[in-house]
Amino acid sequence: MWWPSHAFGGPVVAARELVRRLVARGHAVDVVTSTIVELGQRPASRSSVAIVDGATVHYLATPLRYRWMAITPALPFALARAPRPDVVHAFGFRDPVTTVTAAWCRVARVPYVFEPLGMFKPRLRKVALKRALDATLYRSVANGASAVVVASERERDDVVACGVAA
Repeated sequence: MWWPSHAFGGPVVAARELVRRLVARGHAVDVVTSTIVELGQRPASRSSVAIVDGATVHYLATPLRYRWMAITPALPFALARAPRPDVVHAFGFRDPVTTVTAAWCRVARVPYVFEPLGMFKPRLRKVALKRALDATLYRSVANGASAVVVASERERDDVVACGVAA
């Protein structure tokens, strides 16, 4: 999710602040995100592009979603059409946008920073399913990153325990 989505708390605020500061330092920043704004509101079914805080934001059509997870069929095409980035910063974990973007980065040999935002260790709902997916489908998201940014020592220990180099 991206601004103006504020229903999802800290991740949107943290990512927006990072983008603002990168733009202020003169970097060209593109954000690729879904059209989810609120949980109770239907996401836009059409893609759009806007300038937000000096960054080019690509809001990808989101015809389906599960809770806060967006299904954005246009994502692979948007990544293929975008100018080749120097680096990608992927926020969040266990969602289609982060997973597909990290896979694209590995195939395109674009270095990426992975920031799970406190979501790395499975907890709450469907913990067994999350563990199974983490060991298979999602394992390469963290392991393929050039760097992993963690929110705490505890999250660092969780990431390292899954095979990511300290």
